[in-house]
Amino acid sequence: MRDILDQAIQAANDDSTPLTTVLRNLLTVGHRIGSAELKEWAANELHGYGDEPPRLPHYRKDIRAAISMTFVPLYGRGQDVRYISPTDVPNDDGFRDSLFKEQLTQAASEITEWAGKDKGPSSQIGMHAVNQLRRWGDDGRAPAAPQYVLDSVKKELSPATVTGVVDQIRTTALELCLGIESELPPDGAADDGPRLADAGPGMPERVNNLTIQHVYQGATGHVYQAQHIDVTVNPGDVDGLLRVARELGLGNDAVSELREAVEADGRTIGDRVKGWVGKVKQGAFKITGEASAQIIAGQMLLALGQFGGSIPVI
Repeated sequence: MRDILDQAIQAANDDSTPLTTVLRNLLTVGHRIGSAELKEWAANELHGYGDEPPRLPHYRKDIRAAISMTFVPLYGRGQDVRYISPTDVPNDDGFRDSLFKEQLTQAASEITEWAGKDKGPSSQIGMHAVNQLRRWGDDGRAPAAPQYVLDSVKKELSPATVTGVVDQIRTTALELCLGIESELPPDGAADDGPRLADAGPGMPERVNNLTIQHVYQGATGHVYQAQHIDVTVNPGDVDGLLRVARELGLGNDAVSELREAVEADGRTIGDRVKGWVGKVKQGAFKITGEASAQIIAGQMLLALGQFGGSIPVI
């Protein structure tokens, strides 16, 4: 198990390793540890999320797109292509928000291929939206061109934007690998504890400890002080989960929001809890202590994995 995990970590850290290889490694790890959620995430990234995915990862949705409007003359030939900004169109019924946002449901291999090209993916906007922009143009609420008519509207993603999505997939794979690695016993130690996938009601999980190294500038140089935090949570133990959040340095507002999210998700790891972890990772909550938001988010994923039975994919 450790060998394939080490390979997965090395591959995720190496930008020269194809992303599909990284994801296949994660798929293998998911099968080995019995994590349905990890297997589903890796398979979706490898094969795509389908035309109407029920739940896309945050890095694949609400992606800022560039919008170009193509005008053609009423008489004669030629065309006038203009790129517009969000402030150029109204947001009636969320029109602007929808127009300038895109989602990527394709397989990771296809997204990676786009990232390496001179131009990113593009798609034509439907005629219903085009007709709406024509009407707004006639009313002076959207771009228009005298003696020209709006012919088509195109939504585009730049190669740099697509590359950012590829990097997010690779980073997510690495974070998942490192989270799993922290659950394994040290080299040479017997692994007699239960796996997360085997956890049942009342079954305690293996003890996990996080050591945060604080570094201070003293009169004779750097002074190091270690802080040890027990991040053990029994399955279904809400109070234990909240304790870990507090000990990791999250304030009362973050802990209260976590409690509300857990209850809203029916004491399971649902969308509300995953959204909370995303906020922690983005630094939305005040942190007391030296640990970074990324480290705290990673440790909370481990705690949530013990709480719910498998490490959630965010």
